[in-house]
Amino acid sequence: MLDPMTFIDSSLTPDGQPIQEIPRTLSVLPLHGIVIYPFMMTPVLVSDPAECAMILEAEKNEIPIAAFTSPAPADVGQSQSPSAPQPLAIDMAPSAPESDHPQTDDATGNDGHNSVRLYTVGTAVNILKTIKIPDGSARVMLHGLQRVRLTKIVQKQPHIQVNVHTCESFTVLTSELRMMTQSAKSLLKKLGEIIRIPEDVIVAAHNQEDPGILADM
Repeated sequence: MLDPMTFIDSSLTPDGQPIQEIPRTLSVLPLHGIVIYPFMMTPVLVSDPAECAMILEAEKNEIPIAAFTSPAPADVGQSQSPSAPQPLAIDMAPSAPESDHPQTDDATGNDGHNSVRLYTVGTAVNILKTIKIPDGSARVMLHGLQRVRLTKIVQKQPHIQVNVHTCESFTVLTSELRMMTQSAKSLLKKLGEIIRIPEDVIVAAHNQEDPGILADM
C-alpha cells in the first residue's frame, strides 16, 4: 500500500499566503557567523558605512535585500568535501569586471585581500527596523522571506548588488516524513522544559505542517 502523500508548496507562507515577490536584482548584506532562514527574525549589527547607507535606503523604499553568509576566517583554506558548498570570491577592486558566470573560490582561498567571500545561496529579507548607533554602525532587525541563489554580480561599489533567482520547492509529505515531523515537535517541546524557549515558538512549531519550515525554525 502506498503511503498517503500531501504536496506542500514552499511558495506559500506558514499561514498559506503567497510569499512576497522578490525582485530579480537585490543589494547584498554579507553576514559573518550567522545564517538567516526564511520566516526567521534576527537582529544583526552592521558597521560598514556603505552597507549602513544601503540598508537605510532599502528600508525607506520598502524593498528587500539579500543576506548571504560569508565563511568564517578559520574555514578559508581548509580542505573540504567536494560536495560541500563553495564560497564565491568577489574581487572588490573597481576595475574588476562583473561576471555573468560567478566562479566559486578555490580550496586555498588565496585570491588577494581586496575581496569578499559569500556562499551563493542566501535569503531575501525585509528590513523591519533600523536603529542608528552614534559610532556610525546600525542595529538592524531582519525578517527572512525566501531562499535565493546568486546568479550574477551586477555592482560592487559602493555596495554589492546581484541578480538572484528564488529557490522554490515542493515537499512530498509521506507518512514517514509526518512521523519525523511529529518527532521533531516532541523533541522541541521536551527541550523547552529544559531550557528557556519562548512559548510562541513552541506553539508555532506545533502548528506547523511543512517540515521544511519547521526545520528552518
